[in-house]
Amino acid sequence: MSNITIDNLFDLSNTIAAPVFEGCEYPWEVLPKIGEFIVKLGETLPEDEYEKAGENVWIARTAKVFPSAYINGPCIIGKNAEVRHCAFIRGNAIVGEGAVVGNSTELKNVILFNKVQVPHYNYVGDSVLGFKAHMGAGSITSNVKSDKKLVVINMPLMQFTVYACILIISWLGAKTIVAGDLTTGELMSLLTYCMNILMNLMMISMIFVMLTMSY
Repeated sequence: MSNITIDNLFDLSNTIAAPVFEGCEYPWEVLPKIGEFIVKLGETLPEDEYEKAGENVWIARTAKVFPSAYINGPCIIGKNAEVRHCAFIRGNAIVGEGAVVGNSTELKNVILFNKVQVPHYNYVGDSVLGFKAHMGAGSITSNVKSDKKLVVINMPLMQFTVYACILIISWLGAKTIVAGDLTTGELMSLLTYCMNILMNLMMISMIFVMLTMSY
């Protein structure tokens, strides 16, 4: 899972929220910390750059917030950001510098890095969007399923195991054939036997995943 770590996914120099990522390896570990972090960070923001516009709501003086937008705290709107008509910020939201929160877009418990654009009818909940990320019109993101059940991720461990076993058996079999201790037909029979075992194990793992999802 090294390809989905914070270090691989995000450039932390492009967000005011960099300190909240300290001690975390994966993005979802940050989500429970966002609200408390905003309150602490907001109190340290310079008054000549940020205006406190409500309870735990800080808006950069260079940001553009349309009158019809609703902003609930804790929330920080960064410099030169734009919050357009009827945007709905429910709280626990950091909008980065130069970011765009568009018409009727809803935010909840999110970190938007600098230059992020969620410009048209988007829902962004329980998520972190990296530098210059752009969501298409009407697209949504959330880490909570409508049925409130666990999100099950079936990592390709079994697939990796199958391929690794095939390569190992083929390599050892080829060496044995060259040494004259094994025929090609015997090697093919061995491969077929091992493949049947591995495929059955893969099916068992899928059954386990489906059972987990059903609870």
